[in-house]
Amino acid sequence: MTSRLMRGLSANVAGGLVPMAVTLVVTPFYLHLIGLERFGVLSLVWLLLGYLGIFDLGFGRTVASAVARDSDERRRSEFLWTGLVLSGLGGAAGALIAYGISRFFFDQIFSVSSELSGEIAAALLTLMAILPLVTISSVLTGYLQGREQFGKLNLAQSAGTILFQTAPLLVGWMVSVELPWLAVGALLGRLGGVFLLLAYCMLSSSEARTPRFSAQDVRPMLSFGGWTMASGVINQLMLTMDRFVIGAVSSVNAVAIYSLPYNVIIRATLIPYSWFSVLFPRFAAAKDDDEARGILVFGSRVLLLAITPITVGGLVILKPFLDLWVGREISEQAVPAGTLLMAGFWFYAMTFMPLALFQARGRASVPARAYAVEFVLFVPLLYVAVDQAGVVGAAAAWVFRALLDGALLYWAAGKGALYWKNLALALPALLPVSVFELFFREIEFYMPLKLLCLVWTGVYVLLLLNKDERTMIIQAIRSRSLSKS
Repeated sequence: MTSRLMRGLSANVAGGLVPMAVTLVVTPFYLHLIGLERFGVLSLVWLLLGYLGIFDLGFGRTVASAVARDSDERRRSEFLWTGLVLSGLGGAAGALIAYGISRFFFDQIFSVSSELSGEIAAALLTLMAILPLVTISSVLTGYLQGREQFGKLNLAQSAGTILFQTAPLLVGWMVSVELPWLAVGALLGRLGGVFLLLAYCMLSSSEARTPRFSAQDVRPMLSFGGWTMASGVINQLMLTMDRFVIGAVSSVNAVAIYSLPYNVIIRATLIPYSWFSVLFPRFAAAKDDDEARGILVFGSRVLLLAITPITVGGLVILKPFLDLWVGREISEQAVPAGTLLMAGFWFYAMTFMPLALFQARGRASVPARAYAVEFVLFVPLLYVAVDQAGVVGAAAAWVFRALLDGALLYWAAGKGALYWKNLALALPALLPVSVFELFFREIEFYMPLKLLCLVWTGVYVLLLLNKDERTMIIQAIRSRSLSKS
């Protein structure tokens, strides 16, 4: 692994750890200050905004790929400003659609108390104003990503995420816990994050400070971004549908119970997404598909060695962490679904590499078609699973979809055998602790046995390392030790 790749990965991971830590800290305060039902409502609204972020029309990834391929600063500036205009328009249109969808779901589908119904109606207009800021942020992020300026990108994103997470809490503490006031705090927090990203983009190049709209780039960007958007629509729908189905079939309280472990576990995608961001420009700049597939093999190997112990560690600490974080009463309800979600994280993490390959190489139609196949299978399975097994059924359906996603994307990349080989290598570490957590939580020496599984995983991963990988790790440790001395 080159030093530049390592620096990029380190910057991305460090940039994601700060917002993750803030989320862990503020969530109990949210629950205490605004209550479980308001927290469930906010969780659903954040889900909707995250899903409708696809109204950037794929321009974030389009700009990242274009900037990575073209070193001319004037052209890079044209990509940036054209993307900002188009994504801003898409975000404004999405906000209108989002408002109508939100009113329908909260008025007709979700079960909320009469007290909150009035608050929701008043808050939605403000919350939907966040959507254009989300789509604009995507293009600003893509510009910095394409330039491989991961340090600046992660400083801006970390600060913006902290503002977005803490501003509503501060407003609730200082003014009111009613949803309209919390929405104002969220809007101000998101606005601050956009200004930070914009400032770093302007500082990265003097050419970027001059607005340049390139009409000739609109059609190619729409064509490239169209498939990216299509894949984003279907993927985000599948990633968020579980909580909407739980809210419709069960209650917003069940959404909150499911969201607690899900929101923690999904933060662990910081690792694969950081690696995705680092390799995305390399995939885009690869001379041919063979070189790109070589990067895929390398990237997947790194993920296997990193994600396997992270998944096992998450399974080991899941229950004690939730006990400490939200209390034993809520934890007992959340752990079964959380266990399945944590195990499924491994499958989901491995999908990031082929996705980066296809989107960076301008073949976003491939994941879009794969997601269409998954959607047809996932939706009926999800409804049946939630109806029969509640939040545990939703988690099981999510795991199945993540496994299928990886299988299809690696097969489409011509590396299907690589996916199953990596899974076979990971299973000896993943299976023991998963079985303990699902079926033997009440046995004596439960925690010591799980810790033994974690030790075994560390030993097993060391055994998986080949000679070159062991040499590289030893050299990295020695280099760091010498630099400290």
